[in-house]
Amino acid sequence: MSFRSLWRQSILLQQERSKSAAQEIDVYLDSLKQKLNYLARTRGLTDLPQDAQQNLLEGLTRHNEAFEYVALLDDRGDAVAQASLYKEIDLKNQADKPLFTRTYKYQEDYVGTVEIDPELKSPVVMLAVPIRNNEDKVDGTLLAQINLEFLWFVVSQTSVGKTGYVYVLDNRLHLIAEAGGSPETATLEDLSDRSFVRDLKSQILSPTHQFLDTYPGLRGQEVLGAVAPVQSVPWKVMVELPTAEVYAPVRDMILTVGGTLGIATVLAIGTGAIFSRRIVSPLMRLTSAASQIREGDLGVRVELRERNELGLLARTFNQMVEQLQDSFATLEAQNTEMKALNQAISESEKRLAQFLDAMPIGVFVTDRHGHPYYTNQTGQQLLGRGLVADAAPEDLTEVYQAYLVGSDRLYPVDRLPVVKALQGESLRVDDMEIHQPDKIVPIECSGTPIYSETGEIAYAIAAFQDITQRKRAEKVLADYNRTLERQVAERTEQLQQKNQELAQTLQELKTTQDELIQSEKMAALGQLVAGVAHEVNTPLGAIRASVGYIADFLRDRLRELPIFFQNLSGDRQQDFFALLDSAVGKQTNLSSREQRKLKRAIARQLESEDLDDTDTLADTLVELGVCEDIEPFLPLLRDPEGHEILETAYQLTSIIKSTQTISTASDRAAKIVFALKSYSRQTPSGQKVETNVIESLETVLTIYHNQLKQGVEVIKNYPETLPNIWGYPDELNQVWTNLIHNAIQAMDNKGTLTIDITQSKNDICVSITDSGAGIPLEVQSKIFQPLFTTKPPGEGSGLGLDIVRKIIEKHQGKIDFDSVPGKTTFTVSLPLST
Repeated sequence: MSFRSLWRQSILLQQERSKSAAQEIDVYLDSLKQKLNYLARTRGLTDLPQDAQQNLLEGLTRHNEAFEYVALLDDRGDAVAQASLYKEIDLKNQADKPLFTRTYKYQEDYVGTVEIDPELKSPVVMLAVPIRNNEDKVDGTLLAQINLEFLWFVVSQTSVGKTGYVYVLDNRLHLIAEAGGSPETATLEDLSDRSFVRDLKSQILSPTHQFLDTYPGLRGQEVLGAVAPVQSVPWKVMVELPTAEVYAPVRDMILTVGGTLGIATVLAIGTGAIFSRRIVSPLMRLTSAASQIREGDLGVRVELRERNELGLLARTFNQMVEQLQDSFATLEAQNTEMKALNQAISESEKRLAQFLDAMPIGVFVTDRHGHPYYTNQTGQQLLGRGLVADAAPEDLTEVYQAYLVGSDRLYPVDRLPVVKALQGESLRVDDMEIHQPDKIVPIECSGTPIYSETGEIAYAIAAFQDITQRKRAEKVLADYNRTLERQVAERTEQLQQKNQELAQTLQELKTTQDELIQSEKMAALGQLVAGVAHEVNTPLGAIRASVGYIADFLRDRLRELPIFFQNLSGDRQQDFFALLDSAVGKQTNLSSREQRKLKRAIARQLESEDLDDTDTLADTLVELGVCEDIEPFLPLLRDPEGHEILETAYQLTSIIKSTQTISTASDRAAKIVFALKSYSRQTPSGQKVETNVIESLETVLTIYHNQLKQGVEVIKNYPETLPNIWGYPDELNQVWTNLIHNAIQAMDNKGTLTIDITQSKNDICVSITDSGAGIPLEVQSKIFQPLFTTKPPGEGSGLGLDIVRKIIEKHQGKIDFDSVPGKTTFTVSLPLST
């Protein structure tokens, strides 16, 4: 066997080893992915009841121990069902994970990167596929974590000479499995920085089988390497055989034969000229022996008894023959190993065929021309016949009786997945059925191209399965959905009827609540009627008294006034009107004692001016309010008619002050009437209007003025400016009424009532604080409950604070309180804009 042929055979053997290992991995992973894809293509999986989904997942985990756990995700990435035979799992939301984005958003199958599971301490990979609802739209994700222990079985069962080995890389060039190791010791070492990986990166990552020539391999030795891709995942199988094992037989043979022939040639040339006669016969014998060796007889020996160079040459020749015999024995052993390896490859192919025959799905393969090449047992059963090798591509649908679902038309040849695969496309269809003599088999079929080492399409493979059960399940599911839809429609109609009844009841409750609020308001107003009446009567009494005084004066003195003014000189008239202005402009609030003291002082001053009847003049001046500077009015007092002038001035001053009293009393009465009008006003159409909180509070305080002035000090802390809010003024009046009324009662009509108004960015806060005894701790949690009251029977309905809370909530506000002995504060927060 020549060196060249031995080298070619070693290369082919390496390529077959890598391809065989890659195919074993591919078959195993495909069987797992097929199980996931079967569920993924089941229409309505996401709409099944949760217990049905859970049963499906548990069945899947029991089917193959490689499934560490499986889970169903809804359209938000939350796990709705999950199962594992080995551990408890609590899967978090996966919405931001690539597996959910790829499957749900892009509707693609997902293969994750290999990771070390922290619990298993061994490599795992995540597979995920999109799942569908009753409308056959992607509505979730089915994911599975796969244990990769099977990789070590594959690489350890692949024989690579005496010193060779197999290992597997992922698309990141991480070492995920190696012969001689175990899953527990795997580290996912990154090999991308290794020199041989950098030099051969493009060949390693190629999608086809590659011979990598010689290079310093994974374990630092010069190796003869080959790589094969795993088709179903982005992994590579590397096979490396040290070149020392490849070259060993040839190197030994070359050294032995070359050395021996060299020695023989030198000896023959050196002695030929001198001893030609003595060596002719031995040389003839050597020549004859060499011819026998050339014929393949390595058992021949040259027997020469000469002790000269020819004898030495003969012995050397015999040694050379023995070495050649050993070398060829070694080559024969290697050839035997090659045959054993070929036998192993053949057995691997048989095992692959057994795997394919054992698969629950049909496999159909055509060559690059579209002629049938292989089909497994399941495929023959589904197709209803065996392989028809001479069938042309355009006759496949007729040969195998493939029809469009629910029709009598043959399936279009140009839509066959296996034909599409020959064009370089991968396609999956589920609208095909096979018509057998005794039955019709609906199938789902996927076509995939298989490429040669040169990148050309060598084969097309179609995987198909009987989906009769799935179709039945879909039909049952569709019937179930129709029944469910009918029940939902009936229930919806019932709910709509109930909603109408509830809406009517709610409207009645709202009307009752409005009436209750109005009743509570009227009850509060009824308690205030006596005080409000007193508040109105007070200014009316002042008006009545003032009008009577004016009427009496006009009746008695009106005719005398013209004569009175005619008798006054011009200077005296100016002094008279100055006296009136001074008297009207001054308000004196003197005690009786202070008035007597002041009168005596003025009388002494008048006596010093030699005036008569000084006591009477002093009394009148004090009544007028002219007490401090009387000097300007002395001319009037010295006038002979001084007493009459002063009395007339007093009467006119009283009339002017009476008109001021009438004006003030009218304003007070108008304010009370306005407050009552504002308090009883209803919001038109029940719509919110702009409301001034300060004006609303002042309205209620005006109505409560009579109660407050009896012994309650009111402290108001208002901001200078306050924006309006949108609300219901009449209902807010009810809030302030209830809170102020409760505060007055809590203080027993004596104490301090403090009202604070503050504004924040979004709210206006009104705090009403009283100095009463406080709310007992044991009842504080109950005060907003309807019908709860601490007041004696007949003094409270227990609805006030409940109504307050509901009104504030209607305004999207809130009410809080804080109570300690001697101080209780209710704080109402109202939004500025709602």
